[in-house]
Amino acid sequence: MAGVVHMMIYTKKFLYSATTNSFYPTAMLSAYENANSLPDDVVEIDDSEAEEFMSETPVDKVRCGGENGHPSWCNVPPLTVEQQILIAEKIRQALLDEAATLTCDWRTELMLGTIDDSDKSKLAKWMGYIKKVRAVDTKKVPDIKWPSRPEN
Repeated sequence: MAGVVHMMIYTKKFLYSATTNSFYPTAMLSAYENANSLPDDVVEIDDSEAEEFMSETPVDKVRCGGENGHPSWCNVPPLTVEQQILIAEKIRQALLDEAATLTCDWRTELMLGTIDDSDKSKLAKWMGYIKKVRAVDTKKVPDIKWPSRPEN
């Protein structure tokens, strides 16, 4: 279709390609032709259809190419195990960063010998928490149980 686009007269403002899941303004057809970048599977879509699929995406949906070559709403695919593990590792790092920030002053006071017993007790609880967070096996997604934060 890309090779014969110049012969066709489009009455709509947009074309849609299911293979690229993209919209192509008909006002730019000559630019697409010159760049040889218009997919072969473009179809004319109504302006209302273009507006629906270029506006806010419904919750738990993604735009995809429908069976008729027009845009459609599809369910968001479930996360892969690898994606879930990556998320769990980011959560772990965020928990460790938070704990490091909270314990920084206490660790400095401990090294200087100026920490009081109350803060020393809090530091010990947080260090135990840090150990537990590090020990979490992120490959056990989605069945990960994160340790509870110590109370201050």
